[in-house]
Amino acid sequence: MHYYTDIKLITDTEITLGFIWQKVYLQIHLALVERRDADNKLSIGLAFPQYQKEAFPLGSVLRIFAETKEELEKLNINHWLARLLDYIEISKIQEVPKEIKTFASFGRKQFKSNAEIRRLAKRHAKRNNISEEEALSLYANTEEKYKKLKEKNKLPFLNIKSLSNGHPMKIFIVKKESPKEHKGNFNTYGLSNTSTLPMF
Repeated sequence: MHYYTDIKLITDTEITLGFIWQKVYLQIHLALVERRDADNKLSIGLAFPQYQKEAFPLGSVLRIFAETKEELEKLNINHWLARLLDYIEISKIQEVPKEIKTFASFGRKQFKSNAEIRRLAKRHAKRNNISEEEALSLYANTEEKYKKLKEKNKLPFLNIKSLSNGHPMKIFIVKKESPKEHKGNFNTYGLSNTSTLPMF
């Protein structure tokens, strides 16, 4: 990735950082949906340079990367975030520094919900001609495992509304550092578990 632009989120006493993240991230997701290819993939990725495990884990800066300046210009992020200009600052498009020593991927981590486990148990019961209670007991350990995993891994997340059904959803974000660059595509949330972005 050779070009980037930063979006800095600005809070005040009435508006929380989480609320601004929700609004900004949804608009950027919409912008990325407009730029996706036939496979729902993009060459534009999002990074969270202040990602941490304390305070507000995602920080207050979102960095958008692209291979070319033209790609970022076509994304037209100022248009998508026009209603939020009181709460953000958008930097000009800049070149990525030449000497990058660290890269990171920012991917989505999905957890099985209780409803999903019940659905799997119901399907298992039907396929194996057993009662739903019996099938659910087979999945009880799985349910407990996912509960513990969810509690143990207190990953940073963003709340947004699903575009398909309007329901609220959490996007859990996991960061993996790498000494090498791994090129690839990103999803319409600007995330990838394998493609890396420069860290600086």
